[in-house]
This record gives sequence, C-alpha cells and structure tokens, in this order.
Amino acid sequence: MPANLAHAVVTEVPPKFGLAYLEADQGRIWAVTQCTKGAGLDSMAPGQAFELTLEQHTAFSVVGSYRQQTRSKAVTAGEVTVLRVHRAAAAGHPLTTAAARPRQRREKAPRSVH
Repeated sequence: MPANLAHAVVTEVPPKFGLAYLEADQGRIWAVTQCTKGAGLDSMAPGQAFELTLEQHTAFSVVGSYRQQTRSKAVTAGEVTVLRVHRAAAAGHPLTTAAARPRQRREKAPRSVH
C-alpha cells in the first residue's frame, strides 16, 4: 500500500464528534479521527498546519497518520491554504462557516393542550 504526503491546514475541529477537517493542496478536504495515528485531536486548532501521510488504496485514499509541521513549513504551506479557507468561508462553504457562526438554539413552539 503506497503512501504519499500532503500538507494541510485544520479548518474545523467540531467538539464531541471525534474528528477534525483539514484542507490540503488543490482544496482537497481530509478528515482525521480519534483513531488516526497522531498527536490527538486535542492538539488541533483551526489554522494549524499538519503533514498527512496518505494511504492509497485502489479506489480511495485515507489519512494513515499526521504530525504538526515545523514552523518554517507551516508558514509557507499554511498561508496559502488559510487564504483559501477564508475565501471559502466568505463564499459560505459549510465546513468553514459552521465554526464561524455562533450556534443558535431553536425555540420550541408551545404545545397546545386539548
């Protein structure tokens, strides 16, 4: 099973879901779960740059492991991707706007008693 590297920036770490979304080159979105080898989701925050080891299978690829990039690589790779994330947020991309919008509670309509 051949492995490739990808440089990606965290776009969202939804609480209580056990995963994180990262955007790599060419706008490709990857997901990392609690089971993925790496430093752990608690160490991830939007804007941080990571190096992903991708495991390629016949019909798909998955993230096999990840590690935080060194500062010099993160600035070079991350600035372009973060710019893409901001542009995507401005365009209303669902992965970027969910973290930017405050959660609103829907009020329940009062029940009528008959």
